[in-house]
Amino acid sequence: MVERNDKTFTPNGSTVLVTDDVLTILGETKSIAKLYKEYISYEIDKLDTEETT
Repeated sequence: MVERNDKTFTPNGSTVLVTDDVLTILGETKSIAKLYKEYISYEIDKLDTEETT
């Protein structure tokens, strides 16, 4: 689910995430850990790098 501007909706293939979106992700622990490792942690590391340059 995506929460944006006090509204919640189910994303689809054309949904573009924007700054301040809040995501709720449901799934098996192993799948969520894989998602975090492959995508989310990469984006956090990228943001940290941008802030220090």
